[in-house]
Amino acid sequence: MTDDRDRDAVGASALFRSFFRGLPREAWWAAGLAAVAHMLPVWWATLATPEGWTFTGITTVSPDYMQYRVWMRQTLVEGWIVRDLLTSEPTNAFLPVVLYWALGNVASVLGASPELVYQYVGSLFAAGLALALYGTVRHFMAAVDGRGRRAVFWIALLGGGLGGWIKLLEDVPFLFEIDTVRRLVVDPTGIVPIFEDYRQHYVITTLFDTHFLLIWLLALLSVLALYAGLREGGRAWAVATALLWAVTAVVHVYTGVTLAVIAVCVLAVAPGRRWTDRQALLQAGAAVAAVGLVALWMLTLQRGSGIPMPSWREPVIALSTVLLAYPLQLLVIGWGGSRLWRGATPDGRFLVGWALGCLLLTLSTPFYPYPSRGTVTLIVPLTLLAGLAYFGVHAALRGRALVLALLLVASTPVWRVRMLAVQGGFRDTIPHQFMSADHMRAAEVLKDSAGADDLLMTTPRDALWLAPHHPGRNYAAHFFLTVDFDEKVAQVDRFLSMEAAAAAAFLTDRGIDFFWVDGGDDPGRFDGVAGVETLLRTEVGTLFRARPLAGIGPGSSEIGGP
Repeated sequence: MTDDRDRDAVGASALFRSFFRGLPREAWWAAGLAAVAHMLPVWWATLATPEGWTFTGITTVSPDYMQYRVWMRQTLVEGWIVRDLLTSEPTNAFLPVVLYWALGNVASVLGASPELVYQYVGSLFAAGLALALYGTVRHFMAAVDGRGRRAVFWIALLGGGLGGWIKLLEDVPFLFEIDTVRRLVVDPTGIVPIFEDYRQHYVITTLFDTHFLLIWLLALLSVLALYAGLREGGRAWAVATALLWAVTAVVHVYTGVTLAVIAVCVLAVAPGRRWTDRQALLQAGAAVAAVGLVALWMLTLQRGSGIPMPSWREPVIALSTVLLAYPLQLLVIGWGGSRLWRGATPDGRFLVGWALGCLLLTLSTPFYPYPSRGTVTLIVPLTLLAGLAYFGVHAALRGRALVLALLLVASTPVWRVRMLAVQGGFRDTIPHQFMSADHMRAAEVLKDSAGADDLLMTTPRDALWLAPHHPGRNYAAHFFLTVDFDEKVAQVDRFLSMEAAAAAAFLTDRGIDFFWVDGGDDPGRFDGVAGVETLLRTEVGTLFRARPLAGIGPGSSEIGGP
């Protein structure tokens, strides 16, 4: 551990630079590996795309990617604060989407696909996160030899938890026939999702997601800025930290909440007067206040949006899920944590506060709607604390400990690589990823025919590929951004089986301007519906334009209000 007197001799900016100055070749190799790994699924999907098909640049079915694709096009017209186009209700602009405004404009200048710009910029974020992680490990484990630091870094970068074994077992067909195995291992993950089911709980999963790569990078830098400010900072450093935290909160307000809880916990466990005097309160208070101001501003925007605050909440993250997610770290901390705490330096206490803040938010359900945002950066302080606990007793990593570590953390990257290989392969049933000529033609016709205020109705499955090309609003597209999503999805399902008169009344009642019917949903049955015009008929489905019918007013359809 670096002596405190050495730190007293340098300013906060020099201390902050010490994390990243003079990084060795290994760090740059890791950054290059992270950047290439991020792009491998994209390159694989590109090579797998057959002639006559178009790869969209998306390698996941997550509906969040649909909203990113919408925003990258929408910001070219509306700027960096946009309306919610994924719900049928007209809204005012209230969603700050800085990243997608930047990516959309870069793509426009380059004349490139926004989706591919999104992916390639993500590779830069992946490299940056790897470098920031390496610098963090090097700094906090300065007293540990190079091999020990290297082991901690690679575990933090690539490690996962025991959930990887569960996911791998789920892929073994005969296990589903064993009732006990299914009930004990497979079925529970349908009730309480494990961390491998998310995009951002580990660095290894975040590496493939541009959105959370930026969030993790900003969050990690924000925590390090707080650390530097608490150790050496004055007013100028407090302002700089507050600005960085404010930017992070604008990019992702939920991460701002995570940072605020981390700051409170760091001060709570800080030793003596050093981090609890007026200077420490200035550093942490300025940063937390910046997040609060951003959150207040966003709340004001939301209140002026014209729609209610989304009521959707994430699934519960149970304590058992956390134990399953970080078994190596929690096992080692449990083994050597008391010894580590008794001899804790200011650095060690900072790491404890950092980890505690993340854990408290992760386990905050039902008090907080987004508990999973507490996992952003969580693996970093947990792994650092485990490394300090272990190497505080052992001078080097022992063979048995290495084998145990691999058994506990290696299954997640193995499963992730397997899944990426599957997701990148070509399938003709996922137009959000691979679009046929018919899908491309439908998207172009919709783009050329619809306006910014037109309302498109599709199933959520078809919205994944149509919504990004539609310049207007969508009826039932996204579980979070669509008001009364579940009810609207049920209405769309009922609409697809309506008689002609009821269908015409529903379209008029809801103000639908365009609707898409998949080829498997018998689009021909809507040919005779009054006020409906066929714009494009293809083998994969039919695009219709709906024109209002005179004499049919609101509430006249067989489906009631949303």
